[in-house]
Amino acid sequence: MKELMIRGLTLGHGRPAVCIPLTPADAKDLTAQLAQAVSSPADMWEWRMDYLPPDVPYDSICTQIREACGRRPLLATFRTRNEGGMRDFSAEEYIRCYETAIRCGADLVDVEWALGPDVLATVKAIPSTAPVPVIVSHHDFAKTPSLPELLAILQGMDETDGDISKLAVMPRCAQDVLNLMEASARFGASEPRKPYITLSMGSLGRITRLACDITGSCVTFAAAYAASAPGQMSAESVSAFLSSGSIQTDI
Repeated sequence: MKELMIRGLTLGHGRPAVCIPLTPADAKDLTAQLAQAVSSPADMWEWRMDYLPPDVPYDSICTQIREACGRRPLLATFRTRNEGGMRDFSAEEYIRCYETAIRCGADLVDVEWALGPDVLATVKAIPSTAPVPVIVSHHDFAKTPSLPELLAILQGMDETDGDISKLAVMPRCAQDVLNLMEASARFGASEPRKPYITLSMGSLGRITRLACDITGSCVTFAAAYAASAPGQMSAESVSAFLSSGSIQTDI
């Protein structure tokens, strides 16, 4: 599996990165969240652009986040309502948000697989001073697909022109969590082309945010200020676990 290095952080090898979401709805909210984020042990930050109303100056906010983020990689994400986002959007706004984020220093961006290859190609073609990797993502907040379907989704995203694949699903029973973990481990053993992220959401799926040594997930998401998805634990507890108590596959 190809490794990806961003600002000195290697994804796809070694300890998984801990990523915290920033979900500011206005400037005051941004100040409060940055105060929490700067002292977090997280390895990278994610700015969820969909939490902001369309009339807010995205460039100014992105610049503030980039400066506060320091040496850490910054992921910019506009999550659509269909996959758990906060509001609707037009195709023009979607691209414009990513143009702003990349211009203001985002190190990688997230594009939903369901939006199709044309949107992915358009985002990848946005001019930048350095290549900006793209996470191709798929989120299912209603259910966990079957094991064969999970494997097919992971394989489909791996075959795109993205740089990282991300799959997040909602479990309804313990078997759903086990299926996600099995699909992730089996996919990792199949020598995928790129690093990948997998997780099962909600309280049932919390183990998947810690068991990255088993699933092969290169990033796990945790909260510093407020969770952006069900089941996110504190960045402090997740980071401490991964640093000192990682589940090992060679025991």
